[in-house]
Amino acid sequence: MEVLPDKRKGSNYSLSEVITGCIAMFVFKETSRNAFNQDREEQIFRDNYFRMFKKRLPHLDTVHRIISEISPQEMESIKQALIAGLIEQRIFRRFRLFDKY
Repeated sequence: MEVLPDKRKGSNYSLSEVITGCIAMFVFKETSRNAFNQDREEQIFRDNYFRMFKKRLPHLDTVHRIISEISPQEMESIKQALIAGLIEQRIFRRFRLFDKY
């Protein structure tokens, strides 16, 4: 399901690949886009990234350029869709309080 309409014309990466690259930078606690790009150059990093996300890893300058064009309201819709997907997949079930809350 695509949450955002893709307004780009002729792109190398899908929006889901771009958004995943953006999220991965924070998940991996990279200090900067430059540091992430340096890790991206290593074959083992690219292989593990693909194994984990099943997506190609775009250059973070590309990610920044595309993300900066997305409005805050559109970013909120992405967050809502991600959380809804996690709830639907019952990812949070094991964190319930008293098996109820």
